[in-house]
Amino acid sequence: MTHEWNSQALLQPSSDYWHACILQTGVAFDIFFLLGKMTLPLPEIPQKTASDNRSLKYLLNGLTAMGLLVKTGDSYNNSDSSAPKFNYNSH
Repeated sequence: MTHEWNSQALLQPSSDYWHACILQTGVAFDIFFLLGKMTLPLPEIPQKTASDNRSLKYLLNGLTAMGLLVKTGDSYNNSDSSAPKFNYNSH
């Protein structure tokens, strides 16, 4: 069987890989559990995760771009679709 390669077919595995990395990092840092049903400003989140502010901002923005978090100003909360799947407090 021959696979038809085009630009999208070549880039999709790379995109899937980076989405998986962002998701796994968010889970490892308990971002979804930490946010729960709250909205937290960025300066509070690194203190609770013992992580670097700049790096965490990139992670949170990546999770937001994936639709897993919602960003309002400089604050983040779980999206309606992610909360029931990743947050122990949502049930």
